[in-house]
Amino acid sequence: MGRYDLEWRSYRRLRWLSLLFFLPFCAMPFALRYSGHVAAILVSIPMVFGAVGVIAWFQLNYFRCPRCGRLFAIASWYNLSIFARKCVHCGLRKFGEDD
Repeated sequence: MGRYDLEWRSYRRLRWLSLLFFLPFCAMPFALRYSGHVAAILVSIPMVFGAVGVIAWFQLNYFRCPRCGRLFAIASWYNLSIFARKCVHCGLRKFGEDD
């Protein structure tokens, strides 16, 4: 077991949560199109899932580097978001261990 396995496991979990909970939110326009007596349910469920997805996305973007403790993908003037392959501060590769 590596030194940063728990942190990277948490990062992977946040990545899946943000994707899986945001997808029903994207289906909301289709639910609105077929509105009827159950329109409130069809709209409220995707809204709840979307809120959880957005919260997970924010936690993912503000993930702290396991090595240096600073924001993994955000520097003072730019944000690489989930596309960062390594920490913008110390250079730790995503899902990597110390050399």
